[in-house]
Amino acid sequence: MPGIVGIFSKQDERTNFNKMIDLLKHENWYKTDKYEEGNIYISRIHFGVFNPSSQPVFNQKRDIVLFLDGKIYPGTENDAEFCLASYEKNGIEFVKNLNGTFFIVIYELKSKKLILVNDRYGFFPYYYSLQGERFAFSPEAKSILQTGLNRKINMEALGEYLSFGMFLGDKTIFEGIHLLPAGTMLIYDKNNIHLKKYWEFKYQCDYNISEKRYVEELVETFRTGINMQLEDNLRYCMELSGGLDSRCIVGAINGRNRGKVFALCFGEKSCDEIVIARKVADKCNLKFITENVSPQNIINNAKNIVYLSEGRQHIGVSYFFSIYDRIKKISDVYIGGFATDILLSGRFSRRILKGCESHPQLFDKLFNWSRLFDQHEINKLFNSNYKNNINEAVHSSYKVEWEKSYDKDLTNTVDNYFFRTRFTYSNSRLMEFSCPSSDNAFVDIALKVPPEIRFYHRLYRKFMEVLSPDLSKIAYQKTMLPLYFPTYLWKLGLSYQVGKQRATNLICKLSSGKISLPNHHGYVFFSDWIRNNENFSSFLKKTVLNKEARMNEFFDRKYIENLFYLHKTGKQDNSSKLLFLATIEFLLQIFFDQDKEVENPMFSTKPL
Repeated sequence: MPGIVGIFSKQDERTNFNKMIDLLKHENWYKTDKYEEGNIYISRIHFGVFNPSSQPVFNQKRDIVLFLDGKIYPGTENDAEFCLASYEKNGIEFVKNLNGTFFIVIYELKSKKLILVNDRYGFFPYYYSLQGERFAFSPEAKSILQTGLNRKINMEALGEYLSFGMFLGDKTIFEGIHLLPAGTMLIYDKNNIHLKKYWEFKYQCDYNISEKRYVEELVETFRTGINMQLEDNLRYCMELSGGLDSRCIVGAINGRNRGKVFALCFGEKSCDEIVIARKVADKCNLKFITENVSPQNIINNAKNIVYLSEGRQHIGVSYFFSIYDRIKKISDVYIGGFATDILLSGRFSRRILKGCESHPQLFDKLFNWSRLFDQHEINKLFNSNYKNNINEAVHSSYKVEWEKSYDKDLTNTVDNYFFRTRFTYSNSRLMEFSCPSSDNAFVDIALKVPPEIRFYHRLYRKFMEVLSPDLSKIAYQKTMLPLYFPTYLWKLGLSYQVGKQRATNLICKLSSGKISLPNHHGYVFFSDWIRNNENFSSFLKKTVLNKEARMNEFFDRKYIENLFYLHKTGKQDNSSKLLFLATIEFLLQIFFDQDKEVENPMFSTKPL
């Protein structure tokens, strides 16, 4: 992923620095800006779209250096110069008022102090490492390995990854390399690192505002934020699904800006996601393209997504690569979605809070509900040399995230937790990225909304009906009902979809996997593919059950064989577990072979 990379050291690091840069240039047409001062090395690798002017920028005395990756809104002629002027006037606290997706590097020559700061949500993951008197940072952890850091697996992170399907906190799969938390300033001074949070996702509910007023303010700020980020001459693309987050973005785009946006949707042509997305696009006169997601898409690109995201995305989402070349020919910026469903809908809390009356009950239920492999399964999965401390470490890491998410209200605690842990971005940015629905003014209002009016999409539906009455008449994929239907019918619709899937699973189980009814509700069907597509099943089996697999050092091969058997015979749905295990195997192959340099499996394409 392009971005800003740097090394601060007391020795010549030019060779390592250039290796770091080379590893980030996934395309030979990426542009590069460099700054070197003694043994201080900083470089920006970029697309030449947002803020194309050369960096760094200097103050008048030339004793402050600033690099910026991303975009600030409302736009300025030069965002880097704007940030530098703001820093000189107000100090580092100026970042609290910045609106946009960004990562900023500030270096003061006189004090030799380095400041790294990201946006509220950490849209661009950045990593750092301190090895003795060498400090390095990069948008890809693997490039830090080029500084000579020993490639050692972080076993706590591995345990978390298989327990929750993610890395918690600041952990990465690489021991000694840390993720910069969202909304954080990192100050490196005299070989010491100091982290300071300047923004935190926390509900601060205001019961003095009426529900109607909330809807009005949310709609107003949302429309303003969306269109503010489209006021330029660039071309935009966005993924449109059968859900509401992408739909509300489309509904907010004004007529003048719709002409510069096109929508894409992944899935089989007849699946509900594409059918609904097409209706939304047609209603708004958006250009619309689809891309079939097939088992071969995943097979062809599995190693690419693991290499690029370093495991923060599993192989099942690698289908994006199949359309990447097509997208970049017709657009400059990819519009990403924000967690609007967490902000406004109570998406997770309504399911988890059932039967919970206290924080201790919620602590246990949230811990178990979040699991990929539960504690009993972790004990079976890991070999005896590794499993002893895994569950204890996992529980401790979860407790830390729980404490950071804690709120006296149970609903707010759940939503805080899921935003902190589930809303994460990986370093798989292959083109410029924008997230207009994360506008500061909109989010600040949303965080005031009481939980009572977030439940069952109550506020979200009213928000959508005011934002775009026409789009609210189109069915929502989770319920297959329009938004204006009453809550009790929505509950019935959701129950019907869940019941239909359970019936399908039961038929598969009773037939020992011989009868697997087609599923057209979602856009990708890993469970069916593993059972019925010989190529995909063989690909997964060769990856995780190979006698020469790197993962055999850590995991019990017979247990994984049983996971396959139980899935193929319909007794369990182990598709997610198998996908994550395959991701681990590719991580080990790509990054932890001590006898080989890290090699990029991605092919380089020519400039457009």
